[in-house]
Amino acid sequence: EQSMQLVDPSVTVPYWDFTLDGHDILLNNGGDFNGLWEQSKIFDPDWFGDCHNEHRTVTEGRWAWKLKIAQDQWDNQVRNSYGLLRSPWNNNNFPYAQRFYELSGVPVWDIVN
Repeated sequence: EQSMQLVDPSVTVPYWDFTLDGHDILLNNGGDFNGLWEQSKIFDPDWFGDCHNEHRTVTEGRWAWKLKIAQDQWDNQVRNSYGLLRSPWNNNNFPYAQRFYELSGVPVWDIVN
């Protein structure tokens, strides 16, 4: 950030203090971090947008449909069976970046705990 500010002093790198979310979840959600997706302001349409849709990608707000992974900008030859720039075992055919909060129907926080 400081290097960029040498060129343009008005530049700043956005910062999100995720510990505030953790504290809020502990106080107001009994420590159940599965509520993070519904309660954190960072997933509001004015921020990064909600991912509760069939595509599991941002479909609203300023980042809607913007996080498409450009295939022609990468020199990497590793692709999945759909030709998308992903690990070969990730057989997802959707071209946009996605967020998942479940794995095989189990919330990720339940898996890591």
